[in-house]
Amino acid sequence: MTRTTRVFIELFAPPLLGSSPFLFMAIITGTVVLIPVILLVAYVAAIVPSVIFTGLMELAFWRGLDPRSPGASYLAAFLGLSAGVAMGLVAGGPSAEEHTSVLGLIGMLVGAATGLIVWWKSAQPAVEASPPPSPSTP
Repeated sequence: MTRTTRVFIELFAPPLLGSSPFLFMAIITGTVVLIPVILLVAYVAAIVPSVIFTGLMELAFWRGLDPRSPGASYLAAFLGLSAGVAMGLVAGGPSAEEHTSVLGLIGMLVGAATGLIVWWKSAQPAVEASPPPSPSTP
């Protein structure tokens, strides 16, 4: 996978993954006209955390972290947790602790899923088995 593809995934997958329960509910309830609104709200709310997530992940990869290592998935989950907690704290309100814990859990799941997508897409291409050498005839 190229670096551009990886950055694209890291930047745009988290808002999509985080909004997926709402997208499924819109499909199930037959209110598919809300899908563009759901996606717009998701990307507006999560674009700054996604940019920070992408920057920190790419910094870790630049410093030598292998995208296929467990550490990359753990880092992605931790950054997702941090982004979710930060979004909960920014939302504030009377139930800020509840929002923070729920958004932290969702962020951790989204970060882990994004890390697994990067891991999966970073797989080494399968090496095709070459045919056995033909016996040489004298």
